[in-house]
Amino acid sequence: MTEPDVDEDGMIAAYDLIRRAGAGSVEVGYLHEDVPVQEADWWANAQFRGVRITVEHRAGPVEAVEALARRLINGATCTYCGHIITISGQPRDGICRWTRHGNRWVRGCTGTHPERTIRVKGPR
Repeated sequence: MTEPDVDEDGMIAAYDLIRRAGAGSVEVGYLHEDVPVQEADWWANAQFRGVRITVEHRAGPVEAVEALARRLINGATCTYCGHIITISGQPRDGICRWTRHGNRWVRGCTGTHPERTIRVKGPR
């Protein structure tokens, strides 16, 4: 199998989204060797809340990792606005639609709910 042309921004964005969802131990692989990359039958999995979440039968490694990220985040609750997250479809009331900008997924409520600042207390 030859090396696939990897969408690096897509891979970085997907890994970041998986991390932001709270999952860890991401693995990516394929089932079939000595075939064209798109026929290798790619899969990805991650540990999430004590359960292994898996997606299978993707055309490449980026597609597998992105499908895993979408599975983890789509339908979750946005920690900023409290609405249900979607990464497809049209924005509407009660929905926080996330979109990919380069190598990062951006939440839809950035205009209404600013980033939180973390205050670190020094030693007493």
